[in-house]
Amino acid sequence: MSTRESAELLIEARWLLPIAPANTALADHAVAVSAGRIVAVGPSAAQRARFEIRERVVRERHVLLPGLVNAHTRACHTLLRGLPVRGPRWRWLTETLAPVEERCVSADFVRDGTRLGVAEMLRGGSPASRT
Repeated sequence: MSTRESAELLIEARWLLPIAPANTALADHAVAVSAGRIVAVGPSAAQRARFEIRERVVRERHVLLPGLVNAHTRACHTLLRGLPVRGPRWRWLTETLAPVEERCVSADFVRDGTRLGVAEMLRGGSPASRT
């Protein structure tokens, strides 16, 4: 009987750039994933020894960033999806988006749209955002 933990996926990369600590590049590190979530980050050899892996992806010349940062979210606009987008961008902004914002946008609208946008980002793998 194996005493190793189970992981569905182990992604090994030449370099791993974690969110924290900032300005850090970790050489020959891996990310273990189970049930769609990151369960461990550490040196590749240690992760291979720790986990019984279903699938292993090795990227010897790649950089891996395990968390994504959505730097241009417009999360408050989440509830405005579905507006028709036609013509040049400036015309759409002034003739379509601006009038809808004037009629509909309130503090509650922005709060609800932002909450929905944040939930979607988290579900999609973006644990950090800036808007």
